[in-house]
Amino acid sequence: MPPPAVPPATDPASALLERFLALVAAGDFAGALPVIERLAALLPDSGRIHGYHGFTLERLERADDALAAYGRALALDPGYLDARYNRACLLARRNDPAAEAAFAELIARAPDHPGAAAALATLSAQRLQPRFDEARTRARAGDRAGAEAVYRAILAELPDNVPVLHNLATLVGTRDPQDAIRLWQRALTLEPDNLEARAALGQFLFAQGHVAAALPHLEAVVAHRPDHTAIAELVQAQADLAAWPELARLTPRLIAAIQAGTPVTPLAAVRFADDPALVLAAGRHFTAHVLGQAFPGGVAARRHVRPATAPATSPGRLTIGYLSSDLRGHIIGLLLAAVIERHDRARFAVHAYQLGRRVDPTTERIRAAVAGYADVSGLTPEQVATRIAADRVDVLIEMNGWTRDGRSEALAARPAPVQLQWLGYAGTSGSAFVDYVIADDVTVPPGDERWYTEKILRLPGTHQPFDPALIPSARPTRDELGLPEGALVLAALVPHWKITPPVFAVWMQALRALPDAVLWLADGAGAARHNLTNAAAAHGVAAERLVFARRVPMREFLGALAAADLFVDTFPYGGHSTASGALFAGLPVVALAGQGFAGRVAASVLRAAALESLVTRDLDGYARTILQLGRDRGALGRLRAELAAKRATAPLFDLERFVRALERGYEAAWARWHAGQPADHITVVGV
Repeated sequence: MPPPAVPPATDPASALLERFLALVAAGDFAGALPVIERLAALLPDSGRIHGYHGFTLERLERADDALAAYGRALALDPGYLDARYNRACLLARRNDPAAEAAFAELIARAPDHPGAAAALATLSAQRLQPRFDEARTRARAGDRAGAEAVYRAILAELPDNVPVLHNLATLVGTRDPQDAIRLWQRALTLEPDNLEARAALGQFLFAQGHVAAALPHLEAVVAHRPDHTAIAELVQAQADLAAWPELARLTPRLIAAIQAGTPVTPLAAVRFADDPALVLAAGRHFTAHVLGQAFPGGVAARRHVRPATAPATSPGRLTIGYLSSDLRGHIIGLLLAAVIERHDRARFAVHAYQLGRRVDPTTERIRAAVAGYADVSGLTPEQVATRIAADRVDVLIEMNGWTRDGRSEALAARPAPVQLQWLGYAGTSGSAFVDYVIADDVTVPPGDERWYTEKILRLPGTHQPFDPALIPSARPTRDELGLPEGALVLAALVPHWKITPPVFAVWMQALRALPDAVLWLADGAGAARHNLTNAAAAHGVAAERLVFARRVPMREFLGALAAADLFVDTFPYGGHSTASGALFAGLPVVALAGQGFAGRVAASVLRAAALESLVTRDLDGYARTILQLGRDRGALGRLRAELAAKRATAPLFDLERFVRALERGYEAAWARWHAGQPADHITVVGV
């Protein structure tokens, strides 16, 4: 670039330079050209004058001549940085491959040169854009290893490329969580205000269970973008910590975001709002968002041809498939294993599709019980659908819904003619590709069908099975569990996010009214224990009245439940398998039924146990029932005896009957499709 104006000239060269600068300042480059050419003839060994010549030629769009002039300038004065920068920029504008080397040489001479590093990064990124596109295409196609290799090759040249760091972190998170965290942290060191990378890191840390580490990232994102999807994880994180003041501030914002169409995970609506209409809205928004990501070119749903044989009233042997990320020692996997083992092999060929990467003895138990097993965890949604369709599955049961590690969107490609959702998600998917939700007339009472995009397949008794083999015969003593002998133990062994201030206030009221009672809570993060203890103190209850249980394996946990006197359920998201487990362990459960599916499961299993008297309809009734039983140990003892007697007759305790009802539901749904009828509500009776 030309230098600043100079004092009036006293020699011919200085006079020409002064005139040249004046013409350039006026934008008259055509007039400036003969002047700078005369100067170059007068001062042929001046690199600066040749640089000015190149600058003028460049403005007159004589690029080749300008490059030649810049070359002469640099040959005379290799340290002339302005000429070097102008030449590199001109090469870049001409898309000349030599531009990158020109900028690199400039940076080598002047590492702090303003603009050179950014220009070189932009050029390199443009050159590598086809490789970046290749990596994304490979990732979408399910070639994770190939995509990772391409991204790492790009990073070898561009170690500070934030989009590549972000995409690679997203790609490797499942395989190497620590590497993913390092990549996102590097991206944020380079671009602290990058909300996409910060939200991804916060959401990933939260999913990995690092709640305290996730919080500052989630809070920063939501502070800048109140409607960001990270609001869901931020609400969940504060709930995990029992940070109720923050929860009171954030939950209305979560609800507003859903109502405004933000595609937050619908699980947040299921957990934190007793509002089936909100769950439906969240499901619809999220479904549209996920389908756009999973199938950017649109979904090509399969068309299934109805077989000519097997009349609808006698469907023959059906092929059914279970799709889940929890085919392991998770409660879903444990319950499903018991169901699969009891399926009638004469009527059903059972397949299982594993979405999770963790394998344990329960996984092997399921694998041994099915006709076909496939690990589809590394596949894209379309590939998952293709794999299931290859097995000619008639009825597919998706068991995650919109929970972590699920792949519900695979059902959009219609891998099976009949598709159902069951057990893992307490609400509607909000999609058009799930035909039925398996429920019962308590979880989805007549009239509530309007809150579901699916039809309702209602089972008799309850929609939720339980395996009595999960309850160990050996029960730990109270002393072994750290519980006081002789105390009235109210058990609330649930994740802390389920505990809400209104329900906690009822528990504290019970502790104040029952001096010998203690509240048995699950262990959790230190901050949660601190917050719960402080909340108890605010209610006038001493810290020692709260007993925190240590973490133990599932069967050990279920066996320990019998040491309590009464299980007090939560609201609006109540107990599900834990409520069933308590009843199987002989522990009565007091429940408060809500409006949505998630708040009605405990009521469902109590009805199936013939103990509907323990289902309450409001907080006053809930509090009154707890106090009545707490004050009358004799009544509580009789209730436990009644519960023990029900094991011989109540539907909840008959797993064989449950499986027969479930099978009849599958056959009824298949029969409608086979007959050419659209899906419709089904009620299984007479089992």
